[in-house]
Amino acid sequence: MSRCKLGFLGAGGVALRHARHLTDIPDVDIIAVTDPDGSAACEFAEMTGSLAVPGVGALLDTSVDAVYVCVPPHAHGYIEEQIVAAGVALFVEKPLGIDVRTARRIADLAGENGVLTAVGHHWRYSEAVTLAREMLDDRPIRLAVGSWLDRVPPVTWWIKRTLSGGPDRRAGCARARPNPVLRRRGG
Repeated sequence: MSRCKLGFLGAGGVALRHARHLTDIPDVDIIAVTDPDGSAACEFAEMTGSLAVPGVGALLDTSVDAVYVCVPPHAHGYIEEQIVAAGVALFVEKPLGIDVRTARRIADLAGENGVLTAVGHHWRYSEAVTLAREMLDDRPIRLAVGSWLDRVPPVTWWIKRTLSGGPDRRAGCARARPNPVLRRRGG
């Protein structure tokens, strides 16, 4: 069986959370990461034993089998289009953009190119969600606005392009040593 080589687009907290879980899978290797904040990419690379690269093209040049896209909502669109055009599978962290048009365009392009995709709606498979669905059956549901379960920024932040990676600060860094805490099976 061959190993699955993953790339990450985005090196923030959500990407690190995914990386921690993926390093527990024996036949998965995180091989590259890119982020507009070069220091974040280098830190992610050090923690995962991967290579920090300067953009989507360089990420795809590493021959990844799939890419995890963990970027702020306003950054979705062109990134996924490049990955899909290259025929590379992708996992996209939600929300898939700030408008439905972007999501539909990416979905259509993925379908046309036969690219395997997934969106991070993993909570739907949780036993807690199943139990809540059963408990709330036939009862009205209300939404409390103003608190987040996983400290995600408020919606107003999603549409801003500031404070979400800032200007392009890519920095080169050498292939880093894996962090033994994050990468338990060695690297």
